[in-house]
Amino acid sequence: MSSFYAPTHHPETGKVKKARWADDYFGRHQYGVQFDEEEKFWPENKCRQADPNALFDQNAAMREALEYIERHGKCGCNIKARAALALADGETER
Repeated sequence: MSSFYAPTHHPETGKVKKARWADDYFGRHQYGVQFDEEEKFWPENKCRQADPNALFDQNAAMREALEYIERHGKCGCNIKARAALALADGETER
């Protein structure tokens, strides 16, 4: 086994973020999962890898929302832009 990076659901927020899966962190073949902005390592049984395209899809939703806002002006009440921004922020429930 070896260490790797993967999009992962954060155990507290549920948001998909890039995380390092460090092999043998908690013992032989037991991964420790560390999110980019944290020092803490989570046990692998508390984390769940996301679809490999999840981060790309969120970035695409953010780009779509920003392009829409640029074309139509800054309208905070626009439902499409708000929904795309929420999706890009990790709210994947529909």
